[in-house]
Amino acid sequence: MKPDKLKEEVVSLFNKRDKELVEFANATRNKYISDIANIEMMRRMKFAIKEFNKNSTKQTSKMIKLTKWIIGLTIAMGVLALIQIIILIKPTF
Repeated sequence: MKPDKLKEEVVSLFNKRDKELVEFANATRNKYISDIANIEMMRRMKFAIKEFNKNSTKQTSKMIKLTKWIIGLTIAMGVLALIQIIILIKPTF
């Protein structure tokens, strides 16, 4: 394969969608191009995992805040319930 043609093939890998890249890597007979395609797939996977971890960390933080709010509201409802019980009992004494 000529160097210019090889360069075009390698550059075209970066413009392919994920599914196209997988199909291309499986269909090509050139081991060098196939290896580069596999490296590109691993790079994309690494990026996707980083994004997933970043988003799941945000979601975990939101869930922790929500849980704290629910605990606070539960305590507030308990205090209000106690106040209502005291108000109800107090006139009878």
